[in-house]
Amino acid sequence: MTKRLEGRPGACGKVLRLTLEPSAWVALAIFAGATACGDAQTSRPLSEAHDSHEEEPAEHAGETTGHGDEGGHEDEEESVEISREVQQRFGIEVVAAAPGSVEVTLDLPGEIRPDPDRVVHVKPPFAGIIKRVYKHVGDAVKSGETLATLESSRALAEYPIKAAIEGMITEEHVPIGEAVDTSHALFTVADTSVVWVELQVPASDMQRVQKGNSVEILLRGAPSTRGTIFFVNPVVDEVTRTASARVVLRNDGALRPGLFVTGRVAVATEQAGVSVPSSALVRDGDGWVVFVREGDVRFSKHPVLVRLRGLDRTAIQSGIETGTEVVSNGAFLVKSAAARSEMGGGHSH
Repeated sequence: MTKRLEGRPGACGKVLRLTLEPSAWVALAIFAGATACGDAQTSRPLSEAHDSHEEEPAEHAGETTGHGDEGGHEDEEESVEISREVQQRFGIEVVAAAPGSVEVTLDLPGEIRPDPDRVVHVKPPFAGIIKRVYKHVGDAVKSGETLATLESSRALAEYPIKAAIEGMITEEHVPIGEAVDTSHALFTVADTSVVWVELQVPASDMQRVQKGNSVEILLRGAPSTRGTIFFVNPVVDEVTRTASARVVLRNDGALRPGLFVTGRVAVATEQAGVSVPSSALVRDGDGWVVFVREGDVRFSKHPVLVRLRGLDRTAIQSGIETGTEVVSNGAFLVKSAAARSEMGGGHSH
């Protein structure tokens, strides 16, 4: 792999020109995918549930972009050159900043729970003694698969105890050699291919959180997941003064029951003079940046001041104008390419 870093005469900025082998771009793509999960947050105390207007005061109050306070970065424009072939191969896409509708969001703490209709407590059909155990907590089982054997107290013959559904064993209470009766729950089997996310809605926000509202579920260390509010409990808990809002999600395995999450719920919309897809924004220190296309292969990093960040689009207060072409898909990959060149410095082979 060869990299070259050149100063641009008569300019404060610098242009980073990269010539990367395909294998290096694959590594960058993996690196970028890992970094893209970094905005997810764990749930916060109820007192901290708030609107997206209040989420990051520096962005919405216009105090700072996270650049320029230290080190004079606001005057420094960094660019990276990526060939058309590489752009196509890795799906780097560009759209123009434009006026648009931006969601006002409300962050709510929540917890992932199993769907009660997909949880089965396995009990013996008659009293007897546990003779053998074949499955344990954490094991995946299929419907009809034998979990243990039971010797009948009357017939003195062994009978299989089978799983009623496909899923995973989450609880086990199977004392080998001990007598059990029909009230004893030997196993709990849960099908977690579909899970519930129960969000806590303060009483003051119940009028804004409605069935059908779009919501983004943020889980630290995993990509965010989209869904809609399926049900809002009209009853407020006497102790917590909150009601529950339920989101039903298909689960690829990352959404584990018991984990805490943040639900970012779209509760209203506002019109923005300049907006970009939220996927175009990349964290850079304490602020946000976008990558602007200049020509066919050059992309420059531009700090922006965010006024309002919605689920799909983000309102930009300053930093770019309507019509500016920004990377909407693959922004983390572009950032990673620039970062690798910076770390390499000068010449590297």
